[in-house]
Amino acid sequence: MYDILRAQILNLDREPGTDLDEAALVKEIGISRTPVREAIIRLASEELVTILPNRGAMVAPINLTDFPRYLEAFDLLQRAVTRLAAIRRSDADMGAIEQAMQDFDTQARAGDPVATTIANRDFHNTIGAASGNRFLCDQYARMLNLGMRYSRFPFGIGTDDRDEEGLEQHLQNVMNDHHRIAQAIRARDAELAERLGHEHTILFRERIMKYLNDSKTTKIACAQSDVFSA
Repeated sequence: MYDILRAQILNLDREPGTDLDEAALVKEIGISRTPVREAIIRLASEELVTILPNRGAMVAPINLTDFPRYLEAFDLLQRAVTRLAAIRRSDADMGAIEQAMQDFDTQARAGDPVATTIANRDFHNTIGAASGNRFLCDQYARMLNLGMRYSRFPFGIGTDDRDEEGLEQHLQNVMNDHHRIAQAIRARDAELAERLGHEHTILFRERIMKYLNDSKTTKIACAQSDVFSA
């Protein structure tokens, strides 16, 4: 049940802000109420669902106007955990990072946008774990969860919006970034790892802004700041 709902939310089949009625979900999917409730609680912990006191639950809204501030905070966290991972990673951490990197490559080449989004989150979470700082790791994981639906916009919400050629190139760019980041962490090059983490955030930002502009979705005025200067 959790996997079904998560895929529907990440794929935007269940639109942000729509109600998640337990009784309706039980009838729709044909299972008992307990796994539905457990799935909703688990998705709420990932901030994909909002639980409303005395009103049930709904798919968490996406506020596109928050995106610039989200990205500013995400960039700082990504630079920090990537730098610390290069300094502190163990051999076991490195193995987990490289396995997650290969898992992402597999999903990206398979063309499943939901599985690719999840694999991308998992790759970055292994870097967070390698940072050796549970406070940074926890906040980074939260930001990655929040970013999963932002990550869906570059892939196109409907078939008319998908830019297959651009998507293929974007995924290749992401894979290249992941490999360079992993290599820097393996080499314990903290300066390079931090810089590559920052550049990876810029790639994410530019792809989303291109999608929003091309699709004439609500424009976001991303204030230019030193954080995102080339």
